[in-house]
Amino acid sequence: MLAQAGTRRKEGAMLNQYQASAVTTSRLNMAALLRSARALNLSASPLLQIKRTSNHRQTISRFYSRAVGGRGIGVCSRQIISGSFNVKSLSPCSSAWPCSGTRYYGTPAEQKVVARDEPSLGVRNKQAHQFDWALAKLDSSVRRTGRVTKSLLQRIFHDICRTGYPSGNQALLLLRSCGSLLPELPLAERTEFAHHIWGKLLELGAAYDVSHYNALLKVYLQNEFKFSPTEFLAKMEAANVQPNRVTYQRLIAAYCQVGDIEGASKVLGFMKSKDLPITEAVFNSLVTGHSRAGDMESAVNILSVMRGTGIDPGPDTYLALLVAYAEKGDMDKIKETLNQVENTDISLMDRDLMQVVFTLTMAGHQQHVPEVLEHLRHDGGFVPDAMNLCLSLITQGHESTAFMLLKTFPSVQADSQNSNGPDVGNFFLRHCVNTNKSPEELVGFCKGLMDSNLHAAPMQFTLYCALEAKKMALAIEVMKTMKEEGLPIRPHYFWPLLAQHNRDQNTAAMGVDIGSWPGLHWTSTEPPPFLKIGGPLFSFATACARTWRGRHSPVPERVPPPRLGPGVGVQGSAGELGLGLGQLRRNAASLDLWCPVDQGELVERWKGEGGGQERCLWPAGAWSPVFHAATHSAVPLCSPTGTLEVLKAMQELSTEPDIDTYCNYVLRTFPSVDSARTALADAGIAVDTIAFVSAEVRAEAAEGNLARLFAFLSSPSLPAIDIGVFRGSLIAGFKRSSDVENMVNLTELLYKDTRLSQTSTGTGENMAYFLYHLFDGMSETEVQAKEEVLREYLQQLHKKDICIPVNIYRGIRNILDSHHVPELIKDVLTLVYNKEVESISTISSGLESRVTLERKLEELKAQGSSGDSAGAALIFKRLISAVCAEENLPRALELKAEHEDKMSPSCYALLINLCCRHDNPEEALNLKRELARMDSEATLDVNKYMSLLRVLSKHNRLEGMERAGPRRAASFVSAIGRNRSWPDLCLSRPCPEAVDILKEMKEKDVVVKDTAVVLLFHTFSAVALRGDVAALRRLQDTTFTLGLAKPTSNLCSPMVTMYLEKGDFAGALEAVMECETQYHQLPRIHDVLCGIVKKGDTELLQKAMDFVSQQRGEMTVLYDLFFAFLQTGRYREARKIIETPGLRAKPGRLQWYAERCIGSNQMEALETMVDLTAKLFECDRDEMYHYLLRLCKDTNDWSKAEAVWTKMQEENVIPRERTLRLLADIFKTNNQEVPFEVPEMWYEQHEAKEHHEAVNGERAAFRASSLKEASPSRYQLRVMALCKKRKVQEAYNVLKEAERLGMALVPACYDALIKALLSSGSMEDAMAVKDIAANHITGFRLSDMAHNLQIITQVKQERPQDALASLKTMLQMDQVPSQLALTRLVQGLGSHGDIKGIQEVASLIKSLSPSLNMSSMLFVNNMALAHIKNGDLERALEDLESLYTQTSDHSQQSIAFVFRKVVEAHNDEAFDKLRTMAERLCHQFASYRPATDLFLQCLDTGRVEEARQLLQRCAAVAEQKTALVSYMAKASQSPGQIAKIKNLLELIPDFAEKELVYAYMMKCHAMDKNLEEAKALYRRMQAEGLQMNELSLKRLAQLYKKAGEPVPFEEPPGDFQVLCRQTKGLHVAKS
Repeated sequence: MLAQAGTRRKEGAMLNQYQASAVTTSRLNMAALLRSARALNLSASPLLQIKRTSNHRQTISRFYSRAVGGRGIGVCSRQIISGSFNVKSLSPCSSAWPCSGTRYYGTPAEQKVVARDEPSLGVRNKQAHQFDWALAKLDSSVRRTGRVTKSLLQRIFHDICRTGYPSGNQALLLLRSCGSLLPELPLAERTEFAHHIWGKLLELGAAYDVSHYNALLKVYLQNEFKFSPTEFLAKMEAANVQPNRVTYQRLIAAYCQVGDIEGASKVLGFMKSKDLPITEAVFNSLVTGHSRAGDMESAVNILSVMRGTGIDPGPDTYLALLVAYAEKGDMDKIKETLNQVENTDISLMDRDLMQVVFTLTMAGHQQHVPEVLEHLRHDGGFVPDAMNLCLSLITQGHESTAFMLLKTFPSVQADSQNSNGPDVGNFFLRHCVNTNKSPEELVGFCKGLMDSNLHAAPMQFTLYCALEAKKMALAIEVMKTMKEEGLPIRPHYFWPLLAQHNRDQNTAAMGVDIGSWPGLHWTSTEPPPFLKIGGPLFSFATACARTWRGRHSPVPERVPPPRLGPGVGVQGSAGELGLGLGQLRRNAASLDLWCPVDQGELVERWKGEGGGQERCLWPAGAWSPVFHAATHSAVPLCSPTGTLEVLKAMQELSTEPDIDTYCNYVLRTFPSVDSARTALADAGIAVDTIAFVSAEVRAEAAEGNLARLFAFLSSPSLPAIDIGVFRGSLIAGFKRSSDVENMVNLTELLYKDTRLSQTSTGTGENMAYFLYHLFDGMSETEVQAKEEVLREYLQQLHKKDICIPVNIYRGIRNILDSHHVPELIKDVLTLVYNKEVESISTISSGLESRVTLERKLEELKAQGSSGDSAGAALIFKRLISAVCAEENLPRALELKAEHEDKMSPSCYALLINLCCRHDNPEEALNLKRELARMDSEATLDVNKYMSLLRVLSKHNRLEGMERAGPRRAASFVSAIGRNRSWPDLCLSRPCPEAVDILKEMKEKDVVVKDTAVVLLFHTFSAVALRGDVAALRRLQDTTFTLGLAKPTSNLCSPMVTMYLEKGDFAGALEAVMECETQYHQLPRIHDVLCGIVKKGDTELLQKAMDFVSQQRGEMTVLYDLFFAFLQTGRYREARKIIETPGLRAKPGRLQWYAERCIGSNQMEALETMVDLTAKLFECDRDEMYHYLLRLCKDTNDWSKAEAVWTKMQEENVIPRERTLRLLADIFKTNNQEVPFEVPEMWYEQHEAKEHHEAVNGERAAFRASSLKEASPSRYQLRVMALCKKRKVQEAYNVLKEAERLGMALVPACYDALIKALLSSGSMEDAMAVKDIAANHITGFRLSDMAHNLQIITQVKQERPQDALASLKTMLQMDQVPSQLALTRLVQGLGSHGDIKGIQEVASLIKSLSPSLNMSSMLFVNNMALAHIKNGDLERALEDLESLYTQTSDHSQQSIAFVFRKVVEAHNDEAFDKLRTMAERLCHQFASYRPATDLFLQCLDTGRVEEARQLLQRCAAVAEQKTALVSYMAKASQSPGQIAKIKNLLELIPDFAEKELVYAYMMKCHAMDKNLEEAKALYRRMQAEGLQMNELSLKRLAQLYKKAGEPVPFEEPPGDFQVLCRQTKGLHVAKS
């Protein structure tokens, strides 16, 4: 008790001490206070001077969720002392794995921020895309592995720097990644990289705020970097950046990291004086601080202090205490603390214990590590966390401890889906190689992995890593060990060694760094040797080497070649360059490069059969590059010493080089093949092997040395070599050579020499395929350039009696035909076997009609031609094709009967397909049987087989129709594996047709894929709709068993659909389970679960859960249940599912359900899903809210979108730009204010810039600068942007400025401005722009849209005659006017009384009327108005009356437009006479449309009394249901129209379709948002005994909800679109 009392007194003293520090600190400035504090023993922090800041920042914490980091010193708060502000740390602050040793850094020179222009909008848009890309990449890496690689981070950094305008978000992203997320880098290198990023981005103009400084602090803590908090705060103060609570917490952690409790106490006191909440993380830092200060008793007492302030110690606090004990090596205390934690509700994760393991190892207490490893539970996330710990340990030089941890990996991880055995430890071996561990250690680790059965091939993987890292000595040692272990050594293992020697020696020989190109810049005072010209050439050649060696392709155009003149061309790998020596000299002279040796001393000329050659003779000891003047090729300039060493190593390891090794890596290091043979022989390497000889042949062929190659191949001592070894190289040699004689000799040799054909095909066929590949490998330009050489070559082949098959000829003919060289085709034709020449069709490829073909067939028959002649058969086939194209089945069958002897398999196939299209299964099967009798090997294509299956299914030919009794039914069900009792069903005996067709497809290797799979699905669905279980099962089992198609969820779904349609959910589940058991598919599992949940069958649901969980895992079944509960409205159960511990976000599954909700307009379900997934691990909240906003956009619900925006702010979600744009679009569409800054699009760029210039009074300066920077593209962009923003007058001013500068813009720019001006009614300005365009662009003319707008504008300006002239001009230019333009023109002419003009328009568009779909009433109505305008009222009445008296169908002949215009003109005389006419037509001619139009026009204009009188005189108007309903439907589409429908109902109270009238009234109330009137209408319908349809009920329910009132009835399920379609369907059905 005394001890406890003493402890309490000490705890109270500590608490008083902290409070006293708070009182003292509150009186001092924080920076000044820290300056007086005991500074850390280190140099200043390497921060740069900041001269501008930004208050805008974004937090991207979500991708740090998997970072493994220490919790001993951190800012991750779980509880707080006071205040409501709670910080959620991005990740722990301390180093991922603390290190006792820390490097000291000095402060680099401060850099001044260079004033830079604001980035353009295009750059900002690109930045946004890059930020999303970088965020996604880092997020994916961290989620999968818990770390990022330096290469990925560097790539993102370089991409950001390339834009030149780094944003604050990008800077924050990079800085936060330089800590514990880089376990593969040493701590000092991490910090150095962070400093480099900080300085570079600052230099590029990045604006840093407090979040960036906090991120840098966090990096310092994670990397154990010692810095001065005083100077850090001073830097922030100088940059005018105010620290926040996070800053102070991390400063406390920095002090505690070095055991400075005094400094930490002062910061803590300052925080208390500012009423900043003291979180758990602060106390965790104090535990570490007291521990590192050597006061473990105070460190332990911190826990009691926490409890005294109301905070219970959490997992992080106990971890800090465990780490403190681990640093001391006190294993007893560690065990005691672990036992203490186990007795509480606190649970330590595996990553917490890994932190203890790391600390023990770094403190030199590795002997205790196994005891801690025994406490690991291997829970979720163990593997990535353990991998990161292993990487950190290896980086710090403790690979033995890392290997100890590696061996604890669970055995399940040893199974790999992508290899033949386990591969655990790849990351371990790779990192050991990268950190230069000794070969002995690596071999020991490999043996340990094999003994533990964790890795199937660790030696091979280590070798791969060594080769990848270019560690040649290590690679050789590993291969020697592999040899000792009896593992095979493959030739390709040595390729990287050979390639590396070539690269290193090429670079050394050239005396220049390959990476330094482009540019020839030497700084030496000595003139560069002649050889150094190859430096940049070698760099360029290296880029093209592999492509050229593999494919012999030309130099890529996108790679800029060295500027050494047109004779330069790269033809090989590194060091292979092509140019004539004279050209090289001329280029060298042009570049002022000095050549030390006279040309006469260097060059010796001689002639060879292949053309002129030049040879450079170099001094002794140098290597002699051979330049071919004719072919521009060269050999490399490098020493073969390293290559010979590698070959000797291969020989020692008993590995013989293969052909590719010699060709790609050995021969290229020698000046010639002969020198290579000599050097290899001198080195004791065998050169008489098949591989070397084949490589010689390939090399000579590729170089185009045809004469030498022919002598070599014709030698009797040549071993047998298949042409496939060197065919590609020989083709390349042929393409480069013009030596026809040797080309012919080589071809003849291929044709006759059996040594060159080692396959089953003969020499002749091999030669024929060689010719085909020769022409196929040449481009059109190459063929045309060498046409004469090729013609001579082909003619010489013909003289040699060399022949090719007709199928090869056809392939070559098609190639040459596409290259437009018809003369060559004739020469190729001479090579075809004589007996096959006659079979080549010479009929024209043009289409011939059926009649022409029938006539030709009759002529052949009349001439007595034999019925089986090739010509007649070909014509008959084409005739059948023509008849089938006409879909003339009777005629096709007649032709088949008349010419039975001419029927071929292709004809049968055409007829079978035609029968299937005409649903004639009998005839199709008969034809199929005849085809089988004619040719049992004949095969239809897959689509015809599918058509046959489809038509058999449609006509119930899949099964016979025998009725089976109960006993037979039971036996059949048992036979197919169903153990359920069935009633007496109409079971059928499977008919052999369909099954035999499927078997035939399998026998003939018909592949079912792509569209054929879709056809198969429709076939299955057709059988399922009939409810025939046995037939469907037989079809599916046969298809899948034969392997015709892979079982997919889609193909398996018809069986489940059949049960779902009947409401048999137990049967549906059985079908799903059977599909999963047999085919590993779960078709329609979501629909099945939804049905079971709705039914409330808990036993069946449990059965489904157990099965899916067993087959697909717990994660799958949880998501399936989650979506089923959401779909059925059981949100409480859905919440329980999504809150399952350990559940992670599955973006694909969430997207699937979100898209489903959006497609079916399920707002409530989608909104609930977004709310319930708020705390789901790794859930992309921006993506979830984007789904919700998309649905708000579809439903045009801006109030819901506003609520979504509020929720996003509450949840602290950082929206992407696309989300902000979508939200802004919803607000703008509904005329609502946008509560945030909308990211600008490209067309908003210049508007913002000009506004900024206008505010600052810099318009004149801008104009002055624009004279210097003016360019047409800039003005074009400005004009287009302003037109897009409807700033028409400003766009016109910009164009006039460009015209003043004499600039010509593109036609599209002028056209866009003309259209914008016409849309705003500025006709004169538009025509002025047209004149400007015509002056710059010859033949400029207005587009169709511009012409239409011109016509409309002219009509609006009361200039119909000008509009008519514009129409004539438009038609003369073969442009098509729009309906709107023509309507406005005719109406304008009518309003002016221009009868001739209307008639002229009708005449002009007479030929266009069908395509324009113009109504004839347009001209009738406006002609009548024109007569009325001219005072000829009688003529107008006569024309209108004759319209209704001379025709019987009046339903579409509406003259409502005439009535409306007369009423608007207040022409009472015309109105009275028109009314009289309408009444006369109604009574005398039973034509009710005019009276109905007049009645509705009176209602629409408020003349209710006149409408009532008209109805009394013409009672039949009330019976015109179609017109009246159409009027109500149109009125209900706009707000404020309810009075018109009420007036209509008042005038016609006994309207037959009152329910329909009330539905439109409810729609009007919904448009007006008038709940009270809607309630009254609902009560009125109930009183009248009428039932409101579901759509109206849905609208009424929405009004209740928006008003916040409970809905007094059951709201209909579904969305508005579905209900609208259903309601419309009911109306159509009733009508």
